Amino acid sequence: MQLFQFLDAKDEKLKKKLKRIAQRDSHEKPVIKAVEPSPAPKKAKDEIDEILASKKEKKRDEEKVKSIQKENEFKTKKRKNG
Repeated sequence: MQLFQFLDAKDEKLKKKLKRIAQRDSHEKPVIKAVEPSPAPKKAKDEIDEILASKKEKKRDEEKVKSIQKENEFKTKKRKNG
């Protein structure tokens, strides 16, 4: 008995095609088992979100550093001039 596993059980064309292939290849009835999508895409999405969040944090940190540098330059110019 052949066992077909695929992620998207909603895809009727794929289901029919697999049935035909299984019936052609063997005399037994095919067993088609729908499988829940693996949690891997969620993990990948979480990793992507973490990377984007870290980039945003890094950008914010760089902006803070730039603003502090500008304040320091302004203060030093003020001291030199005044």
